[in-house]
Amino acid sequence: MTCEFSYDHYFETVSKFKNGSLFMRHDIDYSFEKAYEMALREHANGIVSIYMVQLHSPFYNPLTQDNLRKLKEMAVYHDLGLHYDTRCTPTANHIYSEMEYLEGQIGCKIKNVSQHDLVMRQNRTYVTGDLFKMSHHYISDSAMHWREGCFCQHTNRWKKIQVLAHPEYWSEHPKKLSGVLAGFLTDDMQRLNEQYNNLHTHLKKYYAEREAELHQKAKEGKTKL
Repeated sequence: MTCEFSYDHYFETVSKFKNGSLFMRHDIDYSFEKAYEMALREHANGIVSIYMVQLHSPFYNPLTQDNLRKLKEMAVYHDLGLHYDTRCTPTANHIYSEMEYLEGQIGCKIKNVSQHDLVMRQNRTYVTGDLFKMSHHYISDSAMHWREGCFCQHTNRWKKIQVLAHPEYWSEHPKKLSGVLAGFLTDDMQRLNEQYNNLHTHLKKYYAEREAELHQKAKEGKTKL
């Protein structure tokens, strides 16, 4: 089995863990679309994970109409948690407020939180919540670099293991980190271009209808005179 960031390798590896020994966690750092894709693929493969959502990400907004719909769909299949950033959420009160806000938006209980960008923070809160009150080993694919080797090397080595896999790194055709980041830029440009084209079409239609309406009113006014 080749160690790579492919969906085939991911699902093949997950299938080799004993029932109850593996806890899959996904921090959504850069791409909400990739997280949504991963959530659907996991559901199709009978996998339940927890997805940690940022409310202040510079790369995505989870509360747009479309993303909120997708979040609610994800909540049917998986657990959701808050992925907080201390630059925006510096205190425990801020964290609880954001948990309650996210609960209100998606309509389900938020029990777990994880801190974003641990390397840059002095106060390191890794993960808290009911689901994390267990003795487990922890490994992560942060920056596409497994510190203790790919998680395929850890199948059934631990009684319980928590694996943090960032959805943006995994795909049908695996790429290096530079290619992954370039793909984000391409996807964002295409998405923005589509949004602006839709806006342009909408505004053209609106002003054409508005002009026709004003013209009709002016015509009716002249007729009455």
